[in-house]
Amino acid sequence: MQISDSVAKFLEERGFDLETVALKTGIYSVSRPGGDPDANGDWMAIPFVKRGKVVNRKYRSAREKKFSQDAGGSQIFFNRDVIADPTLKDFPLIITEGEMDAIAAICSGFSRVVSVPGGAPAEVGTAKHECVDEAWNDLKDVSEIIIATDNDEPGTNLRDDLVGRLGPARCKIVRYPRGCKDLNDALMSYGVRGVRESIERAQYVPTDGVYILDDIPESPPLAPVRVDTMGDDFYKHIAICKGQVSFWTGWANRGKTTVLKQVMVDLVRQRFWRIGAAMFEDDIRRTLVPDLEVLYSGKPHKQLKNDDRLEAQSWIKDHFRFIVPSDDTQATVPWFLERAEECIYRHNCEMIILDPWTEIDLELNGRSENEVVKNYLSAFTRFAKRFNVHVAIIAHPRKPPEIGGSKKLPTGYDISGSAHFFNKCHLGVTIQSHETVDGLTEVKVWKSKFKDIMGPTGSFYMLFDQPTKRFSGVHKSTAIKMVEAAA
Repeated sequence: MQISDSVAKFLEERGFDLETVALKTGIYSVSRPGGDPDANGDWMAIPFVKRGKVVNRKYRSAREKKFSQDAGGSQIFFNRDVIADPTLKDFPLIITEGEMDAIAAICSGFSRVVSVPGGAPAEVGTAKHECVDEAWNDLKDVSEIIIATDNDEPGTNLRDDLVGRLGPARCKIVRYPRGCKDLNDALMSYGVRGVRESIERAQYVPTDGVYILDDIPESPPLAPVRVDTMGDDFYKHIAICKGQVSFWTGWANRGKTTVLKQVMVDLVRQRFWRIGAAMFEDDIRRTLVPDLEVLYSGKPHKQLKNDDRLEAQSWIKDHFRFIVPSDDTQATVPWFLERAEECIYRHNCEMIILDPWTEIDLELNGRSENEVVKNYLSAFTRFAKRFNVHVAIIAHPRKPPEIGGSKKLPTGYDISGSAHFFNKCHLGVTIQSHETVDGLTEVKVWKSKFKDIMGPTGSFYMLFDQPTKRFSGVHKSTAIKMVEAAA
């Protein structure tokens, strides 16, 4: 079949090599769409071939921008057979928006090139892309796909459609030279080099989750904050770090909330942190604020004068925000994290407290509690990292008979609901006041993710002074003697 002078002129003006076009594409000239081959015709016929058989033809006028197709022609890729050609299986597949762009690539030395038959859609997701469905059994085995659609809005729509259908993991996007919107422009402006560089500079579609080393941002350095009022052992073993989650456990009414209150107050004193606190088992005005007043002033509650309270309350207003559900609101994890986010954005909080975990409605709805807890704890870990805050959660252990009695110090594996409380935290602490020695409290650090920075795991003792609501350190040998004396 021959190419007429007018069609040859059209192709040469686009930078195409006529011999390559005739050999690789099968284009010929006709006098009208659907007509027989005509060596003098002003239309080019572009055959769409599947397994060596023409199943459709697309027609383009060489004199004006007019198009047509065979009625009822199969909507397959132009040059479709190269997808399944075993001799080309190690080459990337290039998909263009139009046949002229595909021919530009072919004339530049690329063989595994196809084009969609219907151009680009006006909106993402509105085109059927039957060509993808028809070739899927062959496409699914292609490991690298280079998408070379036009650099305009419809071309972007087609690109996004193809990436969505083919999967971003194996898709690259071409980068055209300055002033070019497609491969044919690159050929006309810069020659074969322009096309080759456009394709060779194609970059993978950006995705989340897999990076080379240079793409990994430096992790912010851990900046451990140590409380300096609770004894040398507390200072040694426990560090509060932003970007982390800590769990605090222990039997009911054995001191864990009281310890955490002193930690909060001292963090505000030492680092001027602002705290977002959800203390669900405390009455804010009747119990929590009075405790904070005592911790702030260092005086027993009975010794506080009105000026002391006013000063303490002014300090509390500056540094604490309280997360409290309304009477008709059930606190869920999404609800809590939304309020915590508000504390961060609107009030610059650097620590979030949840006390206790059991007040959160997990919305199981028939799902496994273990899996739900795992997912939610992961959400808390992501939250702490994303906002660079410390999240401290008080969580009750299972009932004493289930884990060996009330004298055992529970750990993260003993927290009610899931063993993931141990796995998902950065810092895990058990607080347990002694059953017979008034004020003596044992502390066990059972999880310290970065021991060299945060401090080692281990056990130690503190003494609690009820009037001032404060803990202080006590040597382990002294604590043992106190226990022996009380026996």
